[in-house]
Amino acid sequence: MEFTFADPALLADAFRGRLLHWAMVVAGSAAVVGMLDRRGHGPPLFGLPTLAALALCAWGIAAAVSYFGTVARFSALEVRAGTVRVHYGAGPFARSVSMPSDDVQHVLSGQPGKGTYPRGPCYLRLVLRSGETHRSAPTQAATDCKQLRGDIARAVRAP
Repeated sequence: MEFTFADPALLADAFRGRLLHWAMVVAGSAAVVGMLDRRGHGPPLFGLPTLAALALCAWGIAAAVSYFGTVARFSALEVRAGTVRVHYGAGPFARSVSMPSDDVQHVLSGQPGKGTYPRGPCYLRLVLRSGETHRSAPTQAATDCKQLRGDIARAVRAP
């Protein structure tokens, strides 16, 4: 059984878009803080190196949040002959993780937003016996998330 949750190229585009968005927000915020700081009558509170370091840290945090919200989620799932394989991302983030189907303890489903219930995008989360989890990208392809979760759970449990 194979199921595609999202196009890897679209996930990579979403990641790049989020990085660009946050780069502009951080750069604009740093420019405003720098201008306001130099407008005062006393000595500036932030020097250029301090302001650059703060901006770099803020952008690094935004980049990590963007990564974990997009390309760190698997885009496809394959269940074959006692093996579950999840495929992550595109480009430099592409990788596949294989595991025995016996290692999958739970197959859970959920929806990324509260306003989408009962229809809308859903995701799956594979919980392994070791406690490790693998979350899928949200999918629009499934019309019934619970049915999708049940189908994949049965495929994982099948001998």
